[in-house]
Amino acid sequence: MDENNVFLQLLVLNSQDLVRGLMVSAIKGGMLKGSSDRHSLFEDLDKYGLLNVSNDVLVACVLDPAKSTTHTTLQKFELKDNRATRNLIRRKLRMLYHLYYDDQAGVQDQPFLFHRDKQAEISDIIDELGSYVFQLLVDAKKADNPIKRWLEEILLSRHRKNPRHVTIVTNDFTIPWYWMKAVRGQPTLCEKCALGYLQLSSSEVAKTVMDIRDIDRHMPDAYRPHALIVDAARKLQYNTEILEYISDVLTNKLEYGRKSGSRVMEVHKVCNDAELDRTVRNLTHRHKQGVLVDVADQRIEQINRLVHFSGHYGSKRFLSIDDDEDQCLTESKLSSFINDSLLVLDGCNSAHGMGAWIDMRNITSMLMTKYAAMGCLLSVLPVQDDPLISKKFWGEFYTKATETFGETMNTVGFALHQARNELREYLLAIEKQTDCDLPCNPAYLLYQLVGNSTIRLISN
Repeated sequence: MDENNVFLQLLVLNSQDLVRGLMVSAIKGGMLKGSSDRHSLFEDLDKYGLLNVSNDVLVACVLDPAKSTTHTTLQKFELKDNRATRNLIRRKLRMLYHLYYDDQAGVQDQPFLFHRDKQAEISDIIDELGSYVFQLLVDAKKADNPIKRWLEEILLSRHRKNPRHVTIVTNDFTIPWYWMKAVRGQPTLCEKCALGYLQLSSSEVAKTVMDIRDIDRHMPDAYRPHALIVDAARKLQYNTEILEYISDVLTNKLEYGRKSGSRVMEVHKVCNDAELDRTVRNLTHRHKQGVLVDVADQRIEQINRLVHFSGHYGSKRFLSIDDDEDQCLTESKLSSFINDSLLVLDGCNSAHGMGAWIDMRNITSMLMTKYAAMGCLLSVLPVQDDPLISKKFWGEFYTKATETFGETMNTVGFALHQARNELREYLLAIEKQTDCDLPCNPAYLLYQLVGNSTIRLISN
């Protein structure tokens, strides 16, 4: 597996102070190690006209920390020249929100409307969106465009079993960079590489980008990593069944095509705050008794590696129980499990429309800064409640995330890449399409990783 993580930095800027602030944050976070010092960096910014920005510009570059050099020089794209493209992106996003969240015809509240024609309409909008996003990085005035060449090398290449790891660093979560594609009808960026997605809004987040943690550092090999599964949407018909299936995959009861080097996890399942409290007390007691570890002060965050939450969530109500405003998981109790863990939000945001898109940015930022989550895997639009699709995706994802590639454990980015493409092929097979390379159902495109693409659920 190619574990060299390349950063694609995409910043939408509109003032001198913002440019300076973001770039200094990047330096403090260690993201621009290729620049010898701050002075030389600002000389580069001035050279490319970035210190006197009046209109919105898109600043892009490719960074390879392993080589301590930039793959490409900083590129500036005048967004005023691409105003029509930006308007098309906004229009297509509004169309998506309407199809999902409209009071009269939205598939979120009326799932029976999510028929093949509706699925095809949504997939077609995403296809258009991806090509428009790519156009933001195409400047007809530029004789040489290394960003475009680098992206085309990935987007137009043949399918690779060993995908490249790429983490997008951006200050604009409203643009779906992960869906960009060079040609309509071809795979998106998130299908072609093991992709992570991070917002650069503070030096703390910038530091997190470079912090590839050894997340098993406190745990002896004799002990299993733990996982917490939260069933907070029991009203959904298939939810409990799907979570039982995920538990069976993690504990290796199903033997879902596992290799000999796979690791199994100890799973704790809770449905409400009282059960979460009992789990905390039980684990704390086991720690004190030395049952789990040989260190007396071992804490939950040192053994827990995964929180899989199924239900409604949001930055205001955090993680709700059965979509009840008065029933939410206590943050203080849950924080011990989230710390240094991968948090999977397998449900839907309580906000609607553009609010849901913006809230995704807010809640993931909170989880990774306030609660120190290792990463957050969530869907950018609601995924319809379908047990076959869910079992296919999560079965493949958790199998790959707990397997080895050679002598190393698979990364979360790699596991997501494999699960996404496995689900795409599955959807194509059940739709039995012969005249199209892409399935109608867009479910395989909706799950995205907010975090470094090379994080691991279990370290080597």
